[in-house]
Amino acid sequence: MPEIFQNRVGVLPTVGIPNHIYYIPNGQGTDVDHYVVDNNGIYHKVNPIQSGIGDYVHTQGVALTTWTINHNLNYYPNISVVDSSGSVVIGDVQYISLNTISVTFSGAFSGSAYLS
Repeated sequence: MPEIFQNRVGVLPTVGIPNHIYYIPNGQGTDVDHYVVDNNGIYHKVNPIQSGIGDYVHTQGVALTTWTINHNLNYYPNISVVDSSGSVVIGDVQYISLNTISVTFSGAFSGSAYLS
């Protein structure tokens, strides 16, 4: 599995870099639109907060700088994290295995991670 890079930018670059996720402010407060880049450099807008088969929500009740998420989805899911007030938080995502993700942040907080 290649390393996934996360970028918060004002506008999408002309050419996307494969294995990157871009977060673009959408003009609605703290909300952002999410775009992933495939191996051909093509952007795909994704909805990180979905419900349905194959999705998982992790609730982090204790404030920590590193969250370990055991999701048992048996694949490398997309992940979006929000703090307890609902603001999107960017962290360093490491896929430990098909079923475990570690996310490290600059400071400790509680919130939720949405996987799809």
